[in-house]
Amino acid sequence: MGLDKNRYCIIGSLILGLFIASCVQETKKQHVEFFVDAKGVENVNSISVRGSLPPLSWNQNYELKDEDNDSIYTGSIVFDIPYDVVEIKFVKNEDQFELNDLPNRNLHFDDNQDTKYKVKFDVMK
Repeated sequence: MGLDKNRYCIIGSLILGLFIASCVQETKKQHVEFFVDAKGVENVNSISVRGSLPPLSWNQNYELKDEDNDSIYTGSIVFDIPYDVVEIKFVKNEDQFELNDLPNRNLHFDDNQDTKYKVKFDVMK
């Protein structure tokens, strides 16, 4: 009886190990270029992005730049994740989230792993 119990424990451990190994998803690099149009938005000192998956987080801003002062804020982020979508919101002046009381934006990655994401600040398509 003891030998059968050990055999079942070994078989159970092998099955559990295979199950865990099969749950690990392969990651892929996703390059995203952001273009956020803030024309007409008042009192803008900065525009940032926050999101649900690294390298973004909901607790820290990833600042975008407006180097030519045309009110279009740009920046690039490379994600290394197994998912094809990430939730994001843009932030004005470090702490003013866009789209209050509306769902987060869903950023869907292009199949070619080079996404250009163009939006108007505080406007959901």
